[in-house]
Amino acid sequence: MDGTEIEVTDLRTGATHPHALAENPRRPRGARRILQGQSRRAFLTLCTALLVFLLLARAGASPDLLGLLFHRPSPLPVARLGIGADTLYFAHGVPWGRLSLDGRTLGDADYSVLHTDLDPPYISLRLTRGPHTLEYRAAPFPVLRCDLSLPASPADTCPLLRPGKDADVTQLPPAQRILDLGATPGRLSPALLASLRAAVGDTLARTSSATTAAAGERILSPDGRVSVAPRPLTATLLFAPGSGTRVSALDANGRLITLPCLGLCASRALLASDDPHAWTLYAQVRPHWWYTDQADARRAYDAPAATPPIAPDGLLRLAVTWDGAGWQVAAPAVAPANPTCDTGISILAHQLPAYLLGNVQQAGNMRLSVLSGPVAAAGCLLSLSDRRANLVASSREALFLYHFGVLFAVAGFATQITDDLPVAAGAVADLALHLAALQI
Repeated sequence: MDGTEIEVTDLRTGATHPHALAENPRRPRGARRILQGQSRRAFLTLCTALLVFLLLARAGASPDLLGLLFHRPSPLPVARLGIGADTLYFAHGVPWGRLSLDGRTLGDADYSVLHTDLDPPYISLRLTRGPHTLEYRAAPFPVLRCDLSLPASPADTCPLLRPGKDADVTQLPPAQRILDLGATPGRLSPALLASLRAAVGDTLARTSSATTAAAGERILSPDGRVSVAPRPLTATLLFAPGSGTRVSALDANGRLITLPCLGLCASRALLASDDPHAWTLYAQVRPHWWYTDQADARRAYDAPAATPPIAPDGLLRLAVTWDGAGWQVAAPAVAPANPTCDTGISILAHQLPAYLLGNVQQAGNMRLSVLSGPVAAAGCLLSLSDRRANLVASSREALFLYHFGVLFAVAGFATQITDDLPVAAGAVADLALHLAALQI
């Protein structure tokens, strides 16, 4: 471009202006050549890179390789979630409670149900990544507001339930995080708890069932010794508040366990419970019998439900609601519990040899199951069977019947376990075999 001059003329005004490429008398010619050479090299480099990119993309190169070649910043690694880490389970809820997540009230469509052998089934919620705010309202319990995140963070404030943390009567599901919604008797104010206990006491006073103890049947006398009914007696099963001792019971797998429930305990039932309209509450009760001579009502006496020192305490399942002003307590309309089954379990645990008791406690090959009589006063059938047996009635099964405070050996190897148990006969044996047939 030596000796070349370029002018630009404005057609509207006729004025001329030197072009940017016009030779600058103050710039040396060598410097201009260097700049022009750099521009050409930059242009050629850009064209070459574009051509390489198009060829690689056409050949199917991975985005990571293209990003590496052209210095694209790598995305930050995302932590992998463990199995079930995004699933949140809920415990200690009531049917009338309302749960909100990030300001949105959740409904039935938002939950999933864990189908296991646990009773009742556990309800869960799938979380998305990131921080969340949760709120649970269930009057008259305190409002729960807390933060939780996925993955879990040290800054999370939501209370989580762990085995052994609270007195309870149901098992925990196999889950990483179980949110404690806080609907338990222990979270109530002293005044509300006192009114709840009073309502439960009124219900216990009205809860009873009765049947006939035939003349000659074994029953317990007032001092707890086994005696014989001299005449037909009306046997009425009554309940008093429990003594605060631990209760023997069964878990969902037929394993003999000791429950920590002392007094009133909330089931770990969740947003739904045994009763879809009521809060499932368990009251520790002490069964006892009131016997009345059918020929002379003036002949009546009270007898314990087990021979001392065995504590006859059991758990009575109750359906509880809150009407905004007070508690309403009733026995559940469906599948009411029979606390005498727990009493029978406690007696049997004292009679089993150590090796057999340990097998049942550790969920070995022996399984213990119970079946209530047609009414609670009729007693409870206890069946100790080998999990490996296919036949219900076999040498691998032992049948027992708790009846009027006495545990009877009925069939199978029950008579071989101990000589201290009376053998069922007559009407008692007929009742036991009838219940055994229902259990098949």
